[in-house]
Amino acid sequence: MKTLLLTLATVAALASAQADTFADTDNQGGGKITILHDACEGKPTSRAYFYTKDGQTEDGCWRYDGDTIVIEWEKQGKRRYPIKYFTLRGPYRDFKSF
Repeated sequence: MKTLLLTLATVAALASAQADTFADTDNQGGGKITILHDACEGKPTSRAYFYTKDGQTEDGCWRYDGDTIVIEWEKQGKRRYPIKYFTLRGPYRDFKSF
C-alpha cells in the first residue's frame, strides 16, 4: 500500500510538471532528472526533481554554471551535471542548445 501511494504521488507530480519541463536526462536509478522553467520560491534559481524506478523522488533548485547544471537537492545536497546529457523538451526543444 505504501509503495502504491508513493507511486501515485510521483505520477501526480510528474503530470503537473510536464508542461513546465525545460530539459531532462536519465539517471542511474532508472528514472529521470527533470529541470523546470518555474522559479524556486525565494531563490534566484528554477525548480528540479528526480525520480527512480523504485519510486524515490526529491525536489531541488537548479542553475547554470559554465558547461554544467548545478542542482541543490533538498536531501542529497549540491550536485553538478554536464549540460550535454540533458535533452531540451516542450517549447524549448527547438533551441540548438542551452
